[in-house]
Amino acid sequence: MNEDTIVAKQQRNMKYQIWLMMAIVVVSLLFGFLLVPKDEIQKQRLISLVGTTNQGGLVSPSINLDELLSFDTKSDKPKWTILIAGGTCNLRCKEILKETKHVHMLLGKNSLRVHRVYIQERSVFNSVSNSNFRDHNPHLRIVSGNIEGLRQATEMATSAWDSEETRVFVLTPDNVAVLYYSEEHELGGLLDDLKHLLKYSPKR
Repeated sequence: MNEDTIVAKQQRNMKYQIWLMMAIVVVSLLFGFLLVPKDEIQKQRLISLVGTTNQGGLVSPSINLDELLSFDTKSDKPKWTILIAGGTCNLRCKEILKETKHVHMLLGKNSLRVHRVYIQERSVFNSVSNSNFRDHNPHLRIVSGNIEGLRQATEMATSAWDSEETRVFVLTPDNVAVLYYSEEHELGGLLDDLKHLLKYSPKR
């Protein structure tokens, strides 16, 4: 085999490699285009197929709660919110408040980018009784709000729930609910979820 034949063979193999790489790129782009969900049903089907990395439930579609929140978030530096909502604060509610407090502390330096808010129905909100409640829950913001409105806002989403149950939501700095934690979820996963969200979200 002379030198010209060897060079020609190498050039032919190189062409095959180039064509193969181009084919892989085209096929990958084609599959990516075909897999993009066109509606919410297809989106949920894709999520159930490939799974998600979050420990809590995904609020889908996401819900903007800006108009339902009575506390002012505009004057402060925007933060992620751990929103605890539900009926009267029973034993389970108190356990949730304690667990979310530990999660907040374990965020370390990132704890300054997050705040905890406990929202009570306006009809049962009592500033006098809440003064004692605050003593046992430092750094917890207690506000009155429209729990029924919150329940209605989640009716068409995956986070729909009976508002008598204490539920935890994770809100973006723009007050968009993206994750929720019901009695079926381990609140220990909230820490991992927040770390992941804070890692990939821009600091404001």
